[in-house]
Amino acid sequence: IMSNRRTRLYVGGLSHTVTQKDLKDRFGKFGDVEDVELRIRRDTEGVPYKTFGYININISDANLKRCFSVLNKSKWKGGTLRIEIAKESFLQRRQREAAQTMSKSTIGVGQKRGEAKKEISDSRCLRSF
Repeated sequence: IMSNRRTRLYVGGLSHTVTQKDLKDRFGKFGDVEDVELRIRRDTEGVPYKTFGYININISDANLKRCFSVLNKSKWKGGTLRIEIAKESFLQRRQREAAQTMSKSTIGVGQKRGEAKKEISDSRCLRSF
């Protein structure tokens, strides 16, 4: 049995006509879509110039890879999709960092420094995915 993990995806390059339902249907082929946030940036005249979304989806690693290979850089409804693993929301990051601080307070100063460096390079790897 493949285990599904809750994953937050950033989807950029959307056409301005795309709806939340469109995204839910499109990504629902790969996993169980929990919710879709759609954001539209407009210029001073109110004309949309950038449409992007965030999708929370329960998805297996295999299906996530498939989702990326099928949808990333694909043309859809007049846009070209750009999919990334979303950076966690500000709230999630605060919670995670608070938990890390708790567990780290027992570590000596020397070790802590090396660990911070390691974390930076780890997060860089994640972003390039």
